[in-house]
Amino acid sequence: MDIVNDLLQSHTVHFKGIIGTEIIIPSLKTFQDTRGTIDITDFTLNKSHFGPLRISFDVPDARQPWNLKLISKSLNQDLMGTGTINVPVFKPYTYHPFDFDVNFDLRNFPLSFIENFIDAVSGSTGGGVGNIRFYSEKNKLNIEGNVLIQKATTHIDYLIVPINIINQPIRI
Repeated sequence: MDIVNDLLQSHTVHFKGIIGTEIIIPSLKTFQDTRGTIDITDFTLNKSHFGPLRISFDVPDARQPWNLKLISKSLNQDLMGTGTINVPVFKPYTYHPFDFDVNFDLRNFPLSFIENFIDAVSGSTGGGVGNIRFYSEKNKLNIEGNVLIQKATTHIDYLIVPINIINQPIRI
């Protein structure tokens, strides 16, 4: 996953996991109709473990962004995403290299995910459902979306008290 971290050049996001891949390239000359899968065991984003992650991609036209599908099902949580990534195979390439845009559907998504971005929060349990868009523009990482926290607890460290959350919408 170090190559992904190097491409993102992010100070707030770090990926971990062991990668296995299968890539089919019908034509090295055009790269057209290339497709493949990337399987990551124990996919981790900062402190959050998501279990196995499968990324499938296809490249109908190498001068256009690649199509992506992501699936992670672990324990009770489901994470499914679709989107694109800009991979400059040929020059000239009109899109910003390695920018991506992925929309995720979340089920039983853990509230502990926020601990990756908010240092003053800890001990989060429970989670919710919703949609999150994870994207980059000129290597600047962005996240937005809506999640309904069904039942969860978190601690705001400087208050030293637990916060209970039931059926609370959160806009990211």
